Amino acid sequence: MKLFLGILAFLISTHSSIAEELIVSKNELCGNSPTEVCSLEYDNYLLAREVRDLLYKRKWLIATAESITGGNLAGTLSKVHWAGGALGGGIISYSTSVKNALLGVQNETNCGVINNQTALEMVYGLELQMSQANLFLEKNEKSEHFNAYVSLSGLSTHACNASPKVHIAIKLARHPAKVREFSLSDQYKNNSIERIYNIHKTIGITLRWLKLELLNFQDYSNFTEQHNSKQIQN
Repeated sequence: MKLFLGILAFLISTHSSIAEELIVSKNELCGNSPTEVCSLEYDNYLLAREVRDLLYKRKWLIATAESITGGNLAGTLSKVHWAGGALGGGIISYSTSVKNALLGVQNETNCGVINNQTALEMVYGLELQMSQANLFLEKNEKSEHFNAYVSLSGLSTHACNASPKVHIAIKLARHPAKVREFSLSDQYKNNSIERIYNIHKTIGITLRWLKLELLNFQDYSNFTEQHNSKQIQN
């Protein structure tokens, strides 16, 4: 009995030390990134760990369709340990032609393809694409399935938008997709850091909203807009 307890204590202490090692420091993650970007990047890393845990508990895989972020949302999720238990894959649909061909996005509106409608079409197109992957998983009796989908379209100062905006859609399981529009920073106007800053800002907004949706999924039908855009952005 003493031997068993000793082994158990060792395993618990080992697990704790491993858990501590999984959280990298801000300096290790950011390197020589500008301070403003580094803070966002590190916050996103911590948020990604929380999202991974919520997905992993449900045995859900997430897929992303990214325009503005160019694959960096999936990249942020891939930085956390055991990412494979939550991140399935995705599509980088940066160009309009890829949005049309792979995600079924319709022709441009008067405001181009950067709008809420595009984000919705992207997320539903993504779900359709991943349905083949789900059939494969079911055929091979895997416990994980694609049940979370996120699309991002934005970052334009088109004539229809006075300031940079991002359009994000989230779809969980069989529930209808939700879409929101967020304004991004223009404090670094005409500066090369602006785009990098806004990309990381977009990832943070997306992860915060996704976290809230996953936490509230059990009461999804009663979920209201009480979690407004300001709460998500802060």
